[in-house]
Amino acid sequence: MSSLTSKEREAVAIAAAIGTGCRPCTQYHVKAGLKADLSEDQVRQVICEAEALRIHAATGVADFARRLLGGGEESDVPLCSPSEPLQALAQVGAAAGGNAGHILNWLLPQARGLGLSNEALTEGVELAAMVKKMAAEFFRKDAERALGNEAVVSGVAGDASCLQVPGASESCAGAPGAEAAQPAPAKCC
Repeated sequence: MSSLTSKEREAVAIAAAIGTGCRPCTQYHVKAGLKADLSEDQVRQVICEAEALRIHAATGVADFARRLLGGGEESDVPLCSPSEPLQALAQVGAAAGGNAGHILNWLLPQARGLGLSNEALTEGVELAAMVKKMAAEFFRKDAERALGNEAVVSGVAGDASCLQVPGASESCAGAPGAEAAQPAPAKCC
């Protein structure tokens, strides 16, 4: 039995897809989220939270690398504390999807404080890991295609692909128009 509702599961999946940078995963889960009764505003909120977390996590790792070189310079990319369960779940999904496990130490106590159980949070992390695994499969196929199938990229199996190259004849995951540019969402915080 699921600890999360279908809306909550899709919020995690959308955020994880963005956290991994996977277009076909994002395409699928945005549509699935709308079918699961997430409103367009809720989907936009999830997108914005995932984007902010991905940027924050990447900056944090870059700062860590600079410190390894003895540099003291750090970027200041804030991450908003979640104020509602859906926001916390989006951040959990994006953190798990984007390999930002260090953020979970900060995030999970806040998510619990918003009423999310350990079971729900565990389910969210596991769901994000599944999205991340599928994203790796899409990436492997993209790499094989980009390499001209001269080399087989090992490690992950898959049979779909999505790399949006201007002028490419194939569409994302077989869905026409998936690569259409969308306006950037408003800033979350």
